[in-house]
Amino acid sequence: MPDVKRSSHNPVLEPCESPSFRALAELGGVGIWQIDLQGRTLYANPAMREMMQVAPKFDLRGVSYKTFFDAANNAHVKKQHALRRRGIVNQYEVELTGRKGRKRIILIHGAPEKDLRGKVRSMIATVTDLTDLRNAEAALRKNEQLYRRTVDAVPGGVVMVDATGALRLSNVMAREFLGQELDYANVDDWKHRVFHENGTECPLEDLPVSRCLRTGKAQPPATLGVLRMDGTMCWALYTAIPIEGEGKGPPTGAVLTFLDLTARKRVEQELQESEDRFRRLAECTNEGVVIHDQGIILDLNRAALQMFGYKHHEVLGRNVLEFAPAEARSAMIRNFTSSTEKSYESTGLRKDGTTFPVEARGRMINYQGRLVRVVALRDLTERRRADAALRASEERYRAFVSQSSEAIWRFEFKRPLPLGVSDRAWIARVYRDGYLAECNDAMARMYGYERAAEIVGLGLGQMLPREDPRNLELFQRFRREGHRLVDVESHEVDRMGRSKFFLNNMVGTVENGCLVRVWGTQRDISELKRAEASVRRLSRRLLEAQEAERRRVARELHDGVSQVISAAKYNALASAHRLNGQAPRAKLELQKISSLLDKAIQEVRRISHNLRPTVLDDLGMVAAVRSTCEDFRNRTNLAMRLRFKQVPRIISPETELAVFRILQEALTNIEKHARARAVDVRLAHSKGMLTLEIRDDGRGFSTDPAQRKPGHGLGLDHMRERAGFVGGRMDVKSGLRKGTALRVVVPLEPGALASGE
Repeated sequence: MPDVKRSSHNPVLEPCESPSFRALAELGGVGIWQIDLQGRTLYANPAMREMMQVAPKFDLRGVSYKTFFDAANNAHVKKQHALRRRGIVNQYEVELTGRKGRKRIILIHGAPEKDLRGKVRSMIATVTDLTDLRNAEAALRKNEQLYRRTVDAVPGGVVMVDATGALRLSNVMAREFLGQELDYANVDDWKHRVFHENGTECPLEDLPVSRCLRTGKAQPPATLGVLRMDGTMCWALYTAIPIEGEGKGPPTGAVLTFLDLTARKRVEQELQESEDRFRRLAECTNEGVVIHDQGIILDLNRAALQMFGYKHHEVLGRNVLEFAPAEARSAMIRNFTSSTEKSYESTGLRKDGTTFPVEARGRMINYQGRLVRVVALRDLTERRRADAALRASEERYRAFVSQSSEAIWRFEFKRPLPLGVSDRAWIARVYRDGYLAECNDAMARMYGYERAAEIVGLGLGQMLPREDPRNLELFQRFRREGHRLVDVESHEVDRMGRSKFFLNNMVGTVENGCLVRVWGTQRDISELKRAEASVRRLSRRLLEAQEAERRRVARELHDGVSQVISAAKYNALASAHRLNGQAPRAKLELQKISSLLDKAIQEVRRISHNLRPTVLDDLGMVAAVRSTCEDFRNRTNLAMRLRFKQVPRIISPETELAVFRILQEALTNIEKHARARAVDVRLAHSKGMLTLEIRDDGRGFSTDPAQRKPGHGLGLDHMRERAGFVGGRMDVKSGLRKGTALRVVVPLEPGALASGE
């Protein structure tokens, strides 16, 4: 404890100057402590100074209360001091650290000291030293614990009751023996039935503890049986001793002790029933049981008789060697004269002269008062047939695995993988502990090896690159779908580091809440994937060529056909004007021709706009989407909601065109097939992804490819291809009479700036 420091101050208040108060404070055993509003000591009586371990001559005036408390206790005192400053009287217990470092537990009862106007001027508190009291309480608890541990260590049961029969104490043996929590029970609440040794029931008032409380005398030992709540009978030797009261008064309680006799009773009963039980067991088992004394058969069960083909009277008294062929008898003699209990195989001889394989296991038992040998026999004929069938099955399995053109494999884990961990921890364990435990040569060849032995033992990370997100998604899906996957792709690397693609079927084995192994087959689809990539590249070039042709045709329509029609329109109008009131009928016809030419110009512009909207090139994505949606709304009169959120001002031409074409195709499908009343279009940008959502309330359709009519759904396939060409994906959710929701998500190039729309 650091030295007490005094701060300079100008005390506002002086200690209480009343002679009677000071006399009482100086002589009292309770500490009195007065501090100012800043927490500085104004007065402390001798009892308080002793608690602080401060010398009588030491000047405490101005010393802060914080000096006598550590950080934790100081925070508590500070909080209580703040309450008293507001005029609140309080009481609390805290630990005080004296100047010499000795700690005391004190009880502070404090109150504010106010002037005549009621303003708080200082705090005054009485302080009681509780250290000895708390130490005594701790010692009492320790003694109580020691007493309880001592009682629990007693080998017999101990129960203590008071004069009313209320159970106050029981040790572990008593609770385990009676199967009831006794500390809070009462003799009158006793729920067990008690019996004498002769089988008659003992009433509660005749229990040793009841008689002891009633008579005040110790009760002689009595053997009683207790039928517990679980239906088991327990026997014990009970003794009850009174707890004497003061003087010659009645007992204040009783102590009941008992010694468990259940095991001895059980042994006696089992000895009486052992032969009957053995006989019943021998007759019920499917194994043959033979009892012999030095080879002479004393008894055997029905299964043994059926095994050898004899009747009971034909076997008794004969030598066991008669029931084995000559070549097996010497081995039988060595086994049944040995003290070992290990099983051994031999050959049995039936009554009809045929032999059969048999497994024997013998041991010495007490039978009818003498030591004899009992031998259990098991006919191995069916097991030998099953073993032969199993070997044949394993040979067929090995032949199938070795000759299969598909890869067949089994992955094991160095330690079982618990299912209850997070995906991240689970996948980390998969890569750390997974290894190839078995495979065929076909799989080895897929990875650039000749034989399976060259690849068995490789770690999972050596085959499936962990940095490939497709492989992480594979494991997450495998876990989500109950450790069973059908026809899923994986991206792996072969011996030379070349990328390989496989189509997998896999199933996991779960034991005791852990994944222990995974079986699977796989086919190499690397060439197919390369072919699909080539097809995608070709499709992309075709789309690019198609878009180029659309641009060319749109330009020709705009610059050629549209100009010609416009010229014809103006010539017709000029001709009508030159007639100047002559030939009104001809003038009317020219005006009609001009009107038709005007409609032709609008139609050419519409076709040109659909082929390649100039607004997409001139004003960007938002303007093109808004223009297309407005044209759709004007053309169909459907209710339409159009929303934009943070769409970038600059998007790559490829992404703009792909998203715009998907929008056109979706609106065309809604117009032709959906029979919708309302359409919702949303274009948004978030976290580097551009999202287009189109929803309608139309009649919907089934998304199951098996229910799709021939030739239907090609538009969806084309839209998915367009999304895939720019690295995006498209999801469609629909159902009959449930409307359709189409969602396209496309990644944007880094640095795309979001507009305010």
